[in-house]
Amino acid sequence: MLLAAWAAVLALPAAAQEGRSASAEPPAPLRAVVDCRSLPADAERLACYDRTVAALEEERREGRIAVTSIEEVRAARRSLFGLPLGGVRLFPGVRDGGADEEPESVTGTIRAVQTTRSGNWLVQIDDAVWQTTESGYFQTLPRVGQEATVTRGLLGSYRLSVAGRPGLRAVRVR
Repeated sequence: MLLAAWAAVLALPAAAQEGRSASAEPPAPLRAVVDCRSLPADAERLACYDRTVAALEEERREGRIAVTSIEEVRAARRSLFGLPLGGVRLFPGVRDGGADEEPESVTGTIRAVQTTRSGNWLVQIDDAVWQTTESGYFQTLPRVGQEATVTRGLLGSYRLSVAGRPGLRAVRVR
């Protein structure tokens, strides 16, 4: 079990370093674990691993360092798709299939639809609520249960398309 933990911990620096700039260093507790590799004597290296892995686990348990999977990163990016984050980059340096930012589009199921006074639509797609910013007078009102896709456009804009029809400009409101 200890060997499996070492293998996982040793794989983290390489994976983390791939997405970081050359000057960025991993957090100190992880760096300490990696530094154990340079010790030549087996007993000394094992003692170093035991000590630094225990310290790394303590940091994680106390909430001072986080370990997450790429699946959790993808889920977080997807759940925040379309929300204005004011220039904040989530998980900088974490590469998700070559991407470093939110996805280009998300697809989900329509859970609720409402027409506003101006004739625009409020559409809940899974947990996100989008409002169209142009009239869909040439389209029929979306229905609950239909599949909808929101795609990133130019200059921070988004397009909401339902059932493969042409998309309407939209903004995420929740």
